Amino acid sequence: MKRRGNGLITGLIMELLLRNVKHGKLRTRIIGHMLQITCLYWIDLFNSDTCLVKKVKKSLESSGLVCAVGIATSLINSGNQWDYPNGWAPLQHMIIEGLLRSGSEEARAMAEDIAVRWIRTNYVAYKKTGAMHEKYNVRKCGDFGGGGEYIPQTGFGWSNGVVLALLEEFGWPRDLKIDCQ
Repeated sequence: MKRRGNGLITGLIMELLLRNVKHGKLRTRIIGHMLQITCLYWIDLFNSDTCLVKKVKKSLESSGLVCAVGIATSLINSGNQWDYPNGWAPLQHMIIEGLLRSGSEEARAMAEDIAVRWIRTNYVAYKKTGAMHEKYNVRKCGDFGGGGEYIPQTGFGWSNGVVLALLEEFGWPRDLKIDCQ
């Protein structure tokens, strides 16, 4: 029960902050940080609450964050590294894990679909550039992300680790093409 309370408190704090900060870099940072914190709580929160699982899944599906090759970090296209259209490996992993742990077959299917898209874009970008990247463009398969204060990094451990974890969890279906479709 304690986790549920903490998750609700986190949600309330996020709601209050977002009501008072309408736009700009601070709002983007708040969304990014609160999304990460919330993901840590929700992973174990609702595995026995089928109604809540359905609501969370529906909310994620209708949020606009689930894109062609992964989950966007935000819907704001500011040119900053934590904004649209960038997707980051840890965020993909946390959301996929939460869906998997929910106990719902529908949520598991959604998790696998997101995982397949993410693995595919990582693979195609690797084949094109010879490197794994810290972030990817979630709009287009095989494109790495951009924006921010520095040149996007390559050889990134969390991208490698997340792809390996997803392959360990789901494997790769022999009848599914790995290149962009």
